[in-house]
Amino acid sequence: MIFLIKNKLAMKKNVYLIGIFLIFLLFLSFDIEKKCRKKMLVVSYNVENLFDTIDCPHSLDEEFTPMSRKDWNTKKYYKKISDIAKVINAIDAAHFPDLIGLIEVENANVIEDLLKTESFKNKNYKYVHKETTDPRGIDVALVYNPQIFDYVSSSQIKLFDTTGKAYHTREILLVKGIVGKDTLYVFVNHWKSRYGGVEKTEFKRIIAAKTLRKEIDKILSYNPDAEIICLGDFNDTPANKSLEFVLNASQDSVFKSTEELFNLTAYLAKQNKGTLSYKDNWYMLDNIIVSQNMINQKNKIRALTPAFVYSSKLNAKYNPKANDTIPWKTYGGREYFGGVSDHFPVYAYFCYR
Repeated sequence: MIFLIKNKLAMKKNVYLIGIFLIFLLFLSFDIEKKCRKKMLVVSYNVENLFDTIDCPHSLDEEFTPMSRKDWNTKKYYKKISDIAKVINAIDAAHFPDLIGLIEVENANVIEDLLKTESFKNKNYKYVHKETTDPRGIDVALVYNPQIFDYVSSSQIKLFDTTGKAYHTREILLVKGIVGKDTLYVFVNHWKSRYGGVEKTEFKRIIAAKTLRKEIDKILSYNPDAEIICLGDFNDTPANKSLEFVLNASQDSVFKSTEELFNLTAYLAKQNKGTLSYKDNWYMLDNIIVSQNMINQKNKIRALTPAFVYSSKLNAKYNPKANDTIPWKTYGGREYFGGVSDHFPVYAYFCYR
């Protein structure tokens, strides 16, 4: 019996070591700097309720107005705008992000205010934003460097319930552009939150995953080598059903089919790292997922690295209960903490020709 237990433990250890070895080989395959002369930095950032102070009659944004119990005002708004810009700027002091997926922005005005900050000054960045049907008026957007990403087109992908009826939510944003000599498709996502219970809300995230998968399959059907990046707040981790099985985003490089995508944030999740801390546990809810061929060294646009989580004194606070630093959020209920966001941003580097 003792021998059998030891044998099983040894087998588990070997499987673990093989997994680590495969991950190590994968990271070697990225070949970070040697052959890459043109590098692109991609960021995904949930900026936690970036609302202006103006009450919009078409959305439920009253809690973020000067007359609300949160006492949201111009001073707090511009502090948040400035802090977000500083965090984005600090991710890489030598390379300002080229593509920035912004999650939880109210409208185009807040994005334009962000682009007016000192961090974005003289960079001439542009953005793609479309109003969603979310009742609170929360949208997603893609901010981009036009010198790297040559905008071609964009569209909004609606989500439908099980009866085939479109429901009010954060639609998926698809932006198509040219990077170097090649076409890049970027999907910006903000899936249904876990509020109300993970299991009770899971079906809506699965609907979003099926919808996104369908759009990806359309692209791959006429271009099997298409370069695709899916980013945003999926409100699920890399191991959850919606991402790993429905979207078919693999957590490792041992692909079972050519249709599989690859989750650049899965490695971090396996290390118990995340972008959001809840009850002293980490959750990798913000993901960067790419089409399989983008981790191939021979591909035109390829991932150079796995994803990283950015945290510093700019956007993190020490939590003595967990003996850890967690995202420095703007609000906790009605209480104003003065932080940047309740999420950490994730980022990854890509090479292009």
